[in-house]
Amino acid sequence: MKKITILALLSLFAMPAFAQELNYEIGYTSVSADDSGLSIDLGAIYGSIGYEWRESGNYTNEAEGVVLFGVTDDSFGSVTIELNPTIEVAYRGTWDSSSPDLKFFWRAAYTRIVLEASSSFGGGSEDADETGFGLGVGAEWQGFTLGYNQYFGDLEDFSRINIGYRF
Repeated sequence: MKKITILALLSLFAMPAFAQELNYEIGYTSVSADDSGLSIDLGAIYGSIGYEWRESGNYTNEAEGVVLFGVTDDSFGSVTIELNPTIEVAYRGTWDSSSPDLKFFWRAAYTRIVLEASSSFGGGSEDADETGFGLGVGAEWQGFTLGYNQYFGDLEDFSRINIGYRF
């Protein structure tokens, strides 16, 4: 019984048959929404942490979490729209091209966006909490990333373009 316990504990610390690592990314994203002729453009900084694993070949898998913090707002007369902290959980698949510095990726995400509308005229504010799935594509070159995400469900009118650095 002791041998089985020791082998089980050692297996927890053994290196798996595929490479794995933690990744971090920081950057700026532009969040856009078009709903009933009303166009909203917001800016945010974002940070992500991901766990990447490569099973074989030049394709890697990654589970990542992303947090966005609004830094620029949009206004319509006396109403200001702000992006409150937003969270996203995603799967990211990356293909390493024949060039060692160039990678292409796609991602599928579940997102919770919280918008706040406040009025300078009446002084009140209202939060809108929206969730939905999204798909995205992008490229990475020497750590710099450029990506596009389109959302569906409650977020069908939302999209975002981001530029960041991955390390």
